[in-house]
Amino acid sequence: MKKVIFILLPLILLALFLYLKLNSRSDGQEVSQVITNTPDFMITEESDVSPNVTQIPGIDIEGFKVVWLIVRDFGKIDLKSNLETKLTSTEAFINDKCKYLVNAGFFGEDGKHIGLFVENGDVISSSEQNNLFNGFLAVDNSTAVISDDVPLNPKNAVQSGPLLYMSGKPIQLNINSQEPARRIVSAVSERKEIIYLAFYLPSNNLSGPTLGALPGLLEKLDEATSLKIKDAINLDGGSHSVFLGSNIRLTEASKIGSYFCIR
Repeated sequence: MKKVIFILLPLILLALFLYLKLNSRSDGQEVSQVITNTPDFMITEESDVSPNVTQIPGIDIEGFKVVWLIVRDFGKIDLKSNLETKLTSTEAFINDKCKYLVNAGFFGEDGKHIGLFVENGDVISSSEQNNLFNGFLAVDNSTAVISDDVPLNPKNAVQSGPLLYMSGKPIQLNINSQEPARRIVSAVSERKEIIYLAFYLPSNNLSGPTLGALPGLLEKLDEATSLKIKDAINLDGGSHSVFLGSNIRLTEASKIGSYFCIR
């Protein structure tokens, strides 16, 4: 009898050890999955997806799906003109080795950028007075500014509009056009982060809110999350808009004139 117990005891202990190890591994995977899918308003400094870039799967605001990308390391952002190269977003994503890609500003029927466009210090297009495209997004290695003032000697800058948010408050827009379309927005937070956002209809991702509704939607989003939006500007939207990331793929129906490549 003692001999049988002596043989069985190590086997019982081994089985108990394997059970505890497997159970611990399962718990760890479950926690990791919860953190990865945590909405932004629950994210803490300890549970961010990355110290430099965080992409959020999105939430619903007023019937629209909203997804966003938060960038903290501005040195990872490049602004690229696409008017001559005419790449698809997928080609640009691969060629430039982007981890994320979001379209930038507007271009006219003449095939030129509307207003200021600065790519890596080269001024491709000069600023112009424009009531609709009334703002500027300027990004350097350590700073990002959205303003109605023309930036001085920026590394990357695009003129776009209209401005949607300034100093933490929505701007009421007097827009005649009420055409619904997918909207791409760039914002700067009170934490001095750059946020890229896409607003669209879940049933048709090329459609979305009207331009005039964007400031109010941003305000509701800010109230529902911890984004702390300070300033925001509208970028090109509709068929010319793109938002590519690790778990979302909103591609264009028509060519894009420019794009932000985040590495």
